[in-house]
Amino acid sequence: MIAVVAYVAVFARRRLDPMMTMRIALLSAMTFPYLLPKMHERYLLLADLLSFAIAVIARDRRSVQVFLACELASTIAIFGSMFDFLYVVAASAVPATVAIALLLFRRPWRLRCCCSSSAWTRLRQARASDRSGSRGATAADKAARSRR
Repeated sequence: MIAVVAYVAVFARRRLDPMMTMRIALLSAMTFPYLLPKMHERYLLLADLLSFAIAVIARDRRSVQVFLACELASTIAIFGSMFDFLYVVAASAVPATVAIALLLFRRPWRLRCCCSSSAWTRLRQARASDRSGSRGATAADKAARSRR
């Protein structure tokens, strides 16, 4: 349920273009084998194909990172199940988590998923005006600071 709420919270405010729709489809294809019980490595095939298509179409660094993380998760899961190593299969959750985080969040280390970019821009501008206006600096003080 938490994953569904996060999924809706991230994409409810965004305008969907064809690439965003493909990324949402990739996210759902990654989360089904990741979250549901008794899912095998073969269920990652759709995620592999979608991540490859996105990487080829978008041709940006983030799409290639998502593709590599999806492929690594799939490869680890396949080799783990081929040789019957359950711990290796469980280790495939690490690159799958990385791929999901890269898909969900623009900057995974900052977790800015729920607000639009314009809201963050307005917040930054308000903070900048508070910093400059709250000190009571005159135009001469600002000019002196800019010369330094």
